[in-house]
Amino acid sequence: MALQQPQLRMVTASWVGLVLVAAALLLWRPAAAQQVGMIAGKDNPLPCTCTDVDVRVSFISVVDYTCWQQYTFGNCAQKFIMDSIKEVPEGYCQISCGRCPCCSSLAAAAAAAEAAGLTEFWWAMNKTTGDRLGPLTAPGFAATLMAPDNNAMNSLFDKLGGKDRILSDDGVRGKLANIMAYHAVKPVPGYEAWTTPFLLPGTQLQTFKDGATLEVVEGGDGGNIKVQGAGSSAEITQKDIYACKGYINRLNWYLLPPGESLS
Repeated sequence: MALQQPQLRMVTASWVGLVLVAAALLLWRPAAAQQVGMIAGKDNPLPCTCTDVDVRVSFISVVDYTCWQQYTFGNCAQKFIMDSIKEVPEGYCQISCGRCPCCSSLAAAAAAAEAAGLTEFWWAMNKTTGDRLGPLTAPGFAATLMAPDNNAMNSLFDKLGGKDRILSDDGVRGKLANIMAYHAVKPVPGYEAWTTPFLLPGTQLQTFKDGATLEVVEGGDGGNIKVQGAGSSAEITQKDIYACKGYINRLNWYLLPPGESLS
């Protein structure tokens, strides 16, 4: 027997409610699982499972501001951050507000990566970028750094006239700043930092150098991922160095952005 119209509406509404709840549960996950490709591989396991749940009144409510925005607004000490719904006992924005004991910022991860041969990359970042890339010391900052190794960076410094000239010449330092910004990849809108399982040939990666892009191409040696810039290419030789909501990939060469040359 066919359902009467009021019953039909009630049954339909129930199904819609179940779908909304299911969708909300899928969207709410610990930050380590919420990010694009966060499981970086067996060689780089995640050290912990902190969360970064945006402030909300329920799982099916609209989120007005992300955790990163709450951090930039200076709201981390506000009472509402810890007045979370019961499913989030650790409070909202645990990572972005610096309450996660095992989350390393990009700055800390890069400094700790000296053993991976990235000392010169971090020197260049410190001397040139300032606040251009956002606060690299904040654990909630989502970006992927394509970090040339020391051999590549020393070659780049030589072509720019050496470190002394970089420090004394504003024009040269500005050129290096543009190059370094080209090595920082923006996160996927609505998701988080890129990791190598998603770097398939043809993938376009938007950088902090005025939105200029890098492209993943075929041809890497020994199965390495190859990244093509406007003026040069490089291969990823160490992947997905964990930095909480960001990652660092070691490259065997530097990447030149559009409009920059070393001649």
